[in-house]
Amino acid sequence: YAPGELLYQFTLAGAAAAGLGYLLPIAVVIAAVVVIIIALYRMVITHYPNGGGTYTVAKDHLGETASLIAAVALIVDYVLTVSVSVAAGIAQLGAIASIFDEHRVLFSIAVILIVALINLRGYRESGSFFSIPLYGFIGTFSLLLLVGFFSWVSGTLPYFEEIPVATIGIGGVIGAFLLLRAFASGSTALTGIEAISNGVPVFKDPSPKNARTTLAILGVIIVIFLLGTSVLTKAINFI
Repeated sequence: YAPGELLYQFTLAGAAAAGLGYLLPIAVVIAAVVVIIIALYRMVITHYPNGGGTYTVAKDHLGETASLIAAVALIVDYVLTVSVSVAAGIAQLGAIASIFDEHRVLFSIAVILIVALINLRGYRESGSFFSIPLYGFIGTFSLLLLVGFFSWVSGTLPYFEEIPVATIGIGGVIGAFLLLRAFASGSTALTGIEAISNGVPVFKDPSPKNARTTLAILGVIIVIFLLGTSVLTKAINFI
């Protein structure tokens, strides 16, 4: 949902056309941040083979105050991650069946309760269960990108001559603020990266090596999906 959230900020400001123009550059910057974050957390895994995230690292190197600030930020992030992820998922289902759109709040609450119950089973057990929809998502999204790029190369990808929303130019302080807001919204692509460094002991031995490999694979998937979606969105010229 990162490219969608990015473009949504431009749509709210009535600058959808400008949003399409800035989509790919902002996505590239976000992808670069993903690469940096992945590299840093791989270093964290090396130095904290028993698990260590932002709180632990900040406490050891920057002191208790910095670690508490990081902890509060993480708590807020984890709460928002659940709400944004579930809402985005239900919104996508609403494009398939209207019942999900008509009762999105009810379905969102139901999904959150199910996820909470599954997580109560334990870290390893919940991970095994969620691997099923995870692999399904990776497979279907990869297929989407493959079909999309094949259609683009073969000249069969739809192209919309006119963007069906009001458009305005952006510039000055407001334009800079809008770009930063779009970048912040698109940075939802960073969601969940820290979880691997926190859960190193859950991996099979050698757990640090497997965790670092998993983190690298995660980074590749995020970058490909983010840039692939952004390129195809720009190619069809539609928000």
